[in-house]
Amino acid sequence: QIGSWDYNNLTLNCQVTSFPAALVTWFGPAGRQITKNVINTGDGSHLTVTTSSPADYGQYACRASNKIGNTDQIIMVKRWCKYTF
Repeated sequence: QIGSWDYNNLTLNCQVTSFPAALVTWFGPAGRQITKNVINTGDGSHLTVTTSSPADYGQYACRASNKIGNTDQIIMVKRWCKYTF
């Protein structure tokens, strides 16, 4: 679980070790596939998210797939509130 406040940039990391090599796909809240701001590396993938609306908070999934199968890693992004007194 990761916490953030509005208009913050987060980098979500997905590390993958597999043979044969896996293709990494990201999914955001509501299950929508994300292709923007994704950087694939030799050992996984990074997704940069800017939390600018309530729709940017919630469950993100990193899916690693190869011909043998697939597995998901879930990352929860929780909204932090700023209180002033």
